[in-house]
Amino acid sequence: MLLLVRNIEFRLLDNDGTAGAILEAHRSLATDASLRQHLLDGLLGGLSCAQAVVASGEHFCSRFSESANSYLQERVLDVRDICFQLLQHIYGEARFSAPGQLNAPSVCLAEELTPGQFS
Repeated sequence: MLLLVRNIEFRLLDNDGTAGAILEAHRSLATDASLRQHLLDGLLGGLSCAQAVVASGEHFCSRFSESANSYLQERVLDVRDICFQLLQHIYGEARFSAPGQLNAPSVCLAEELTPGQFS
């Protein structure tokens, strides 16, 4: 998790505006004590790293999406993005690859696109 936070902080040095705000939200989530504790509880309960990350992501996405607070509802994609980035840090990008780079004006169709898929 520490490497993920450092990576986010490094990317913050090069980004401002909207990208910077997204990275700040990601840093806030990645340093959240309850997320870390949920991950640790999963690991101590016998889950693999991947299982703990997925279970934690599902837990917080569920709680945020059920919230009456629109800000928390909007953080669902950020939670998914952080969990995906964490899986990439643990298992490598070859195992959890991100979509390719867009080199020309493009239209993307997907059920869900996280901000990190475009950074």
